[in-house]
Amino acid sequence: MANVIAEPHACAEESVASAPLKCAPAKTGSQDARSFALSLIKHPGDPVLDIGTGDCACVASILASQGTQVVAVDKDRETIHAARGFLSTQPMKKAVRLLQDDITASGLASSSFQNIVCFNVLHHVSRFDSGLGELHRILTSDGRLIISEYDENRDGFLKRLEQAVHRRFRGVTAYRQPKGRLVLVCEK
Repeated sequence: MANVIAEPHACAEESVASAPLKCAPAKTGSQDARSFALSLIKHPGDPVLDIGTGDCACVASILASQGTQVVAVDKDRETIHAARGFLSTQPMKKAVRLLQDDITASGLASSSFQNIVCFNVLHHVSRFDSGLGELHRILTSDGRLIISEYDENRDGFLKRLEQAVHRRFRGVTAYRQPKGRLVLVCEK
């Protein structure tokens, strides 16, 4: 059974000269939720794997601006291309390494990251349970996976996700956020 904590408030390798920025600035509520989730990183200072980084590498940018080395992955080649373009204009660009990788069949080494963040990704993955298996494999024995999700289609996704996380991870804490967001902190 997960520890459930209800939060009463919004908690917190190609060279590209430039690419169009497709992402809009985050809304205040999602910024608060993102800040809260990032505060849960277990091993500050150690590299972080950012799963499904997106075209503006938002989470990777936040972490890198705080001095953290980040490996940011996304399945889509065009998304990685756009993220490279965006990051090329940022002062922390050398702290982020972008890779094209598939969460359901990752090429990353087993037990290679102590910190993994996966924000707003799994609801896009039809085989998210196999993705969780890959994240479990990549996570070190003393590492922490932080998942932040919402039920985009209101079809019970968060309940299915939480059940799948419990099948894969020993320690799971669930933080209920405003507007139906769920943050899961997972440890082996």
